[in-house]
Amino acid sequence: MPLRDTIAALATPPGRGGVAIVRVSGPDAPGIMRALIRPRREIKYRYMHYVSLEYDGCLLDKALCVLFEREHSFTGEYVFEAHCHGGNMAAAAVLEAVFALGARPAQPGEFIKRAFINGKISLAQAESVGELIDARTAQAARMAARGLGGELDGRLKAFQEEVADLLAGIEAAFDYPEQLEEEPAREALNASLDALIPSLENLRDTYAAGRLLSQGVSVCIAGLPNAGKSSLLNALAGRECAIVTSQAGTTRDVLSVELELNGVLFRLFDTAGLRGGEHLCQAEKIGIERALKQAEEADIILYVIDASVPRSPMDIRFEEGMRAHGAKLFRIYNKCDLPGAAVPAEKGGIALSALSGLGLEGLKELLGAQAALANSTEGLLITNARHKDALVKALDALKGARAAQALPLDCVSIDLRTALCALEEITGESASENMVERIFEKFCLGK
Repeated sequence: MPLRDTIAALATPPGRGGVAIVRVSGPDAPGIMRALIRPRREIKYRYMHYVSLEYDGCLLDKALCVLFEREHSFTGEYVFEAHCHGGNMAAAAVLEAVFALGARPAQPGEFIKRAFINGKISLAQAESVGELIDARTAQAARMAARGLGGELDGRLKAFQEEVADLLAGIEAAFDYPEQLEEEPAREALNASLDALIPSLENLRDTYAAGRLLSQGVSVCIAGLPNAGKSSLLNALAGRECAIVTSQAGTTRDVLSVELELNGVLFRLFDTAGLRGGEHLCQAEKIGIERALKQAEEADIILYVIDASVPRSPMDIRFEEGMRAHGAKLFRIYNKCDLPGAAVPAEKGGIALSALSGLGLEGLKELLGAQAALANSTEGLLITNARHKDALVKALDALKGARAAQALPLDCVSIDLRTALCALEEITGESASENMVERIFEKFCLGK
C-alpha cells in the first residue's frame, strides 16, 4: 500500500550542471505539481510539460515537469519531477516551495525504499542499484545491471519453489498420515536434495569472483624500507602519487591508488617500510602497524625486495609472516638493473626496475592474470556478502535435512523452513526491519 506522507529531495548532485531534478513522491505529488505550474493546464501522465514554476506570485524557474501515476512510477506512488536549470539556487527555490505545499524532506534512500515496500523491486534488486551507482568498471556495472534486471531474483525464485514444494509434500503427509509411505517419501526427498544442494553450492561459490569484479582486488605493496615500494606504486599508476626519497621511512601512512586491468579494478596500497627496533619513532611504529594490517586484509601482496643487496633475516621473517595471512604473495625483485643485482630463478617472482620501467609489463601481466581469474566464471555471479551468507545458511539447513536420516520427517521440515527463510532474506520476503533499514540508509539523498 502507498505510504501516507509525501517526500521530496534533489535527485541530482548539488552544484553547477546542466540540469537539477527535484523529485516528489507520495499522494500529494499531483496536487503539488498543479499548484506550481503556470499556465494551469490538464496534466497528462508520463508527458513532459514545459512550464513556468511559480509560488506565492514569484517565478522560480521555467522547467520540464512530468507526473507519473502509481502503476508506472519507480516508487509505486504518484511521482512528480521538475527538471530545472542546473545549479543550486533554482532547484532549491522549487524544493522550498514543495515543502511549503506539504511535502517533507526525504531520508537517504527513501525513494528506493518505497519502491521496495510497494513491490516495485526486490531487496536484491535495490542492492543492485547501489552496486550500479558505485561501479568503477564496465564489468562491475554490467554485473550490477544483471542483478537489477532480476536475473538473481529469477534464480532464487526457482530455488525457493523447489524447497517450498518439498516442504508442502512433507506437511501434506502430516494431514494424511495413512497415505504416507515413509521409505519412498524419504528417498524422493533425498533425491531432490541431492540435486538442489550442488546447484546452490555452485551459486555460492561464484562469490569469490563476484566480489573481485564488484569491489576490486586489494593489492598491498609491502617490504623493507628503501626497497622501492613507493616507486613501484608510481610506476604502476603512471604518475607521481607517492613521495620518493633516499631516506628510509619516508612513507608513514597507507597510500591508495586505483588501477584497472582487464576490466577489473585493482586497489593498490603503498605501505610503510617494515623494520623493528627501539629507535623507531611513534609515527613510524604506527605506520608499520597499519602496513601489517593492510597485508592481512589484502587479496594480493606484492612483497618488494631490493635485489641489489643481500636479503636480511628480518626481511625473510616479515615475508613469512605475511604468507601466513592466506593472500597470494608475489616476490618483486626491484632494482634489478643495478650492478650486482641478484635475482633467484623462481616461479612467481618478478624482476623489474620501478625507476626505469624494466620488467613492469611482466608485473602488469601477472596482475592481469588474476583479473582473468575473476572474469573466468561465466553466468550469474554473487557480488554481495549478505547474499553469500544467506546462501550458506540455506545450504547448512538443507544439508542438515539431508543428514537427518534417523529423524522423523516433521523434524526435517524445520530445516527446510529455515532454508526457505534464508533464501527469502535475499529477495526481501523474510528480511527483518533492521536489515532493511541498514540496506537503504547506505543510499544517497534523492535516491
